[in-house]
Amino acid sequence: MKLYTGMGDGGESNLVCKKCVSKCDAVFDLLGDLDESSAALCAAATFITDGMVECDIAFLQEILIEMGGVAAGATVSLPADVVHRLEEKIDVYQAKAGGFEGFVTCYKTRGAAMVNLARAVVRRAERSAVGCCYGGKSLQITLNRMSDLLFAMSTYLEKSGV
Repeated sequence: MKLYTGMGDGGESNLVCKKCVSKCDAVFDLLGDLDESSAALCAAATFITDGMVECDIAFLQEILIEMGGVAAGATVSLPADVVHRLEEKIDVYQAKAGGFEGFVTCYKTRGAAMVNLARAVVRRAERSAVGCCYGGKSLQITLNRMSDLLFAMSTYLEKSGV
């Protein structure tokens, strides 16, 4: 199978559900933002040496892939407990970082700065999910918690100097 098909050269593309949609449809903004979120996490991971954070970044990337399938109309859904699992991870990072003391305006460690950049991209994906009729409310809620987790994670990394 070749990587290129030429099928999208006319400005339309098929979603997983076989629906042909214009590439300017909001679903492609969402899919692009989810893809960019995963790429930002991948870039952040190159600066991370903390095993817990590495595992959690991999977990987030798996969720983003599932979200892409949901947004594209695949017959999949997010795990029922995904928001709860994200909230548990937020609590762990907050406890390790000493709680929430306000927003950080300038990070001194590369890992924390890159995770914060990924958080901003995930926030954009959340806004795209709100404007997109595909995927439903579960994507919005999950992306909201994911960005909260990334904030807690970046705070932990910054305070631990990693």
